[in-house]
Amino acid sequence: DVPPSVPRTKLQRPRVATGWIPRLRLMERLDQVLRKPVALISAPAGFGKTILISQWLDSCKLPNAWLQLDEGDHEIPGFMMGLTAALRQLFPGCLQRIVDLTLGSGTIPISVWKNALIDGLELLEGEPFILALDDYHLVSNPSIDLLLADVLSSETLSLHLIISARRSPSLSFSRLRVQGKVVEVSTADLRFTASETLAYVNQAVDVTLSAEAVDQLQDKTEGWAAGLALVAISLREEAQPEKLITHLGGADRGVSDYLLNQVFHNQPVEIREFLLKTASFSKFCAAMLFDVFDSKQSEGELQALLERIEAAQLFLIHLDDHRAWFRYHHLFREMLLARQRSHFSPEQIEGYQLRAADWLIHQGQKDEALGYLVALQDWTG
Repeated sequence: DVPPSVPRTKLQRPRVATGWIPRLRLMERLDQVLRKPVALISAPAGFGKTILISQWLDSCKLPNAWLQLDEGDHEIPGFMMGLTAALRQLFPGCLQRIVDLTLGSGTIPISVWKNALIDGLELLEGEPFILALDDYHLVSNPSIDLLLADVLSSETLSLHLIISARRSPSLSFSRLRVQGKVVEVSTADLRFTASETLAYVNQAVDVTLSAEAVDQLQDKTEGWAAGLALVAISLREEAQPEKLITHLGGADRGVSDYLLNQVFHNQPVEIREFLLKTASFSKFCAAMLFDVFDSKQSEGELQALLERIEAAQLFLIHLDDHRAWFRYHHLFREMLLARQRSHFSPEQIEGYQLRAADWLIHQGQKDEALGYLVALQDWTG
C-alpha cells in the first residue's frame, strides 16, 4: 500500500547498534510527547538524535511509523506523499485525498493540503499513534512548517509527532511553544553527562580507564555522542588508551578531525578504498555496487564486506530488516567525501554516480536516480 514514488527504505527505522546505553533522563523527557502533540529534537550532527528516537520507540507501546526525510521532500507534494506512505504502514489505504492531490496538476493552495490532511487524520480513530520525522532540516520549507504547526493545533487528532533536525524549525512552531504543546530536547540536553560517558565507555570498550581519564574524555568531547563513538572505535586499537585521550583536541571539530583520521587509518587498505568509493552514494546495496564498480568481487562477497564493516561499527547503518540497503552516518560520509577528492578524479566520481543512476532507473527507482542526475546536471539521463 506504499505509493511507488516512496522508497521503502525511507520508512525503515534504523536499529540501534550494540554498545549504546539507554539514556533514561532523555527517554523520560520524550515520554511527555504522549501528552503533547509534538516533540522537537534539535542539535548539530552526531549528537545522537536518531539513536534517541529509535531507542524510545523500541520501548513505546503505541503504534509508530518512521519517515526518513531528504532534500527530495522539500516541496509539499513530495513531503505529503512520504508522510502518507509512512502512515499507511499503520493504516492501510489512509489519506487517499492526499494521494489524489499529489497526482493532480497545477498549484494547490496550502489550505487545501492542510484541510485534506486534518480530515484524513480525523478518520484515524482509536488509540494514539506516533510518527517520527528524521532529518527534518533537509525539508527547509517554511510552508511545510506552517502546515504541520496548523495541523498539530487541532485538538481532535490522535497523532503525536517527533521531529529531529540539525536546527529548530521556523517560527511557525512558536504558537505551539507558547501554548505548552511542545516537548523540546536541545543540544545541551543531548550532551552526555559524566556518568553517561563512563557507562558508555564501560559498555562499548573492554578497556579500564582511570577516573581522571574519563573526566578528561568528558571535558574534551563535551558530551558529543559521535566523538565518544569515535573514541570507542579508536580505543579498541590503542595500546595506550589514556594517551589517546590526552591527545584529543578541545573542540567538536578538533575532536572529530583527529578521531575520524584515526579510525580511517586504522582500517586495512581494502576497507579504506571501499569506504571512499561508496561515499559517492547516499545509500547503496551489494547488487548496485556490483554493477556500478564492475567489481571483481561477487555480489555475495560485497554483501559480506558490508556486513563486516557494519559489525566493526564503522558508522554504516542498515536501512531494512534484510540488511540489503545501507548508508553511512552523515558525519562519517562528510569526512569520506572530503578525502575522496584526493584519491579519485572528478571523472571517476561522476562515472560512478552516472552508473548508479542508470542502475536505479533499471530497477524502477527513477526518483532516486534523478537525485544523482540533477547533481551532475545530466538532464539527458
